[in-house]
Amino acid sequence: KGTGYPLNVHCDHIAVTYRDVRIPICGNSFKLLRTWKVFDWCTGELQERVQFIKVMDNKPPKVVCAQNYLRFPMDYYLCSGTAIVPPPQFIDDCSSTTFTVDYKLAGPDGKPEAGDYRTDGVTYSGGNAVIPGLPRDTTWVRYIVTDACGNVTVCRTEVLIEDKLDPVAICDEHTVVSLNEQGVAALFATSVDNGSLDNCEIDSMAIRRMTDWCGIPGNTDFGPKVTFCCEDLEHNPQMVVFRVWDKAGNFNDCMVSVTVQDKIAPDIDCPPNITVDCGTDLS
Repeated sequence: KGTGYPLNVHCDHIAVTYRDVRIPICGNSFKLLRTWKVFDWCTGELQERVQFIKVMDNKPPKVVCAQNYLRFPMDYYLCSGTAIVPPPQFIDDCSSTTFTVDYKLAGPDGKPEAGDYRTDGVTYSGGNAVIPGLPRDTTWVRYIVTDACGNVTVCRTEVLIEDKLDPVAICDEHTVVSLNEQGVAALFATSVDNGSLDNCEIDSMAIRRMTDWCGIPGNTDFGPKVTFCCEDLEHNPQMVVFRVWDKAGNFNDCMVSVTVQDKIAPDIDCPPNITVDCGTDLS
């Protein structure tokens, strides 16, 4: 219907018929070789004509990509992540489709880098695109969806690589501090660090006391150092918490046992010499 019909063949004594040969092209597109036969019952005349009909899919697929970030964690021990990018959320086409992806990293200004999209390292597995080695934060991914007839639709989404890996806090298990002449000692967070590490970068470190016998404000809050005093000598050892943070705000702790020592000999001031009588009470 809609492909035409032989003209001037509407008389009762004329019979019309046709036969199709279908030739596939791509997807659901095809060609028809339609052979028409027109027979005149009055004259016995038979005529044949061939009509070529082409049914072609020229419309690109309808595609909907994810509007929100596709979020993926960083790989263990690496400051990068692998994005397992699924197919677009919705594809509508009258034939089968395939998709490929390419991507752009963030430039120094945080926007998509200049130049062409990248395909470095992209592989495909289980119907998904796999993009390894993506840095923290945003990567812009472009889908290229192609149907069986070569019609193409492009859509884009954003991938976010998140650092959710806690740093590894490594500290001295035991340490000793000595009181000074004023009867106090300071222990810095950097002094108990024993090579803490992170998959990306350590941002800061701090220390706090579990219990404060000195009455010093902030001694049980995280800060760059803690203070010990003479009162701690009766409560050895003291436990402190060492904490490290990375640039993403992840943190981890370890415990340090601190022994407080007083190594300064006391000063003795004796009274002056005196001479007394034999009967003087010396008690």
